[in-house]
Amino acid sequence: MTLFIFPHKLERDLFLKYLKDVKLPIKGADPLEFPEGVYAFSGQGKVQMALAVQALCQKYPSIENVLCLGTAA
Repeated sequence: MTLFIFPHKLERDLFLKYLKDVKLPIKGADPLEFPEGVYAFSGQGKVQMALAVQALCQKYPSIENVLCLGTAA
């Protein structure tokens, strides 16, 4: 399973809009349907995102990949 983590909902919405605009196959309007995985929000900041990733990886041990989107280091 893949964890898709964004600082805020706006970044997730922009990411999904981009996927629709480039005509990638999306199963439905629900962001949880494309691709299969866990969508989460961390809040602002690198440390906050790291803490959120750690907590989610403990909660969902089947997570194999983590994509941090909508943030810059």
